[in-house]
Amino acid sequence: MSNLDTLTYFSIDYRSPPSGLGQIVFPGGSDKPADLVLVTYKGNGDVANPFYKVTQHFPKDLFEEGGREWLAEKLLGYGVTHVYDPELGDQWGMSQHLGEHYYPIAIWFNRTFGAL
Repeated sequence: MSNLDTLTYFSIDYRSPPSGLGQIVFPGGSDKPADLVLVTYKGNGDVANPFYKVTQHFPKDLFEEGGREWLAEKLLGYGVTHVYDPELGDQWGMSQHLGEHYYPIAIWFNRTFGAL
């Protein structure tokens, strides 16, 4: 079993709007929506998506006041330690952590929002 098989991570999906921001994937989990937590926010996904195990929905735009804090609280509350981000990783010029495009959550937040 690789380190990736033991991670709880957030897989951001820049191509999924309007269905959501991304999914929380659990260790040993599958990519079936019934096994994932969908993360949505105002204008980007429904309050509840019946295909997912749970939907976490922020009623404001993610970049409004409180958005970053809400996202951090939700991800950390589910035990997320890493973010899978295939879009931004190449632009950062960073070494890969645990595999291609998986980054510790604090590094991803700092690069994306300026702070965790």
